[in-house]
Amino acid sequence: MGKVWKSYRDVDEVISAIQKILEVKGELPNPLVNSIRKTLETSKKGLVQYFYIQLTEKCPEALKYF
Repeated sequence: MGKVWKSYRDVDEVISAIQKILEVKGELPNPLVNSIRKTLETSKKGLVQYFYIQLTEKCPEALKYF
């Protein structure tokens, strides 16, 4: 994470990781949140939009971090 997403698969992998971390820890660590925020700033708008759609559908409790 912390890089430019190049495909929907990259986003799917991040969403999956977010889900697993929230399941185990109940919160997202700040370094991870900061890394994803940086990625959101540099990735294509379509992939950023896809990220938010998937996050809303699969893990809405994580929206507060982003």
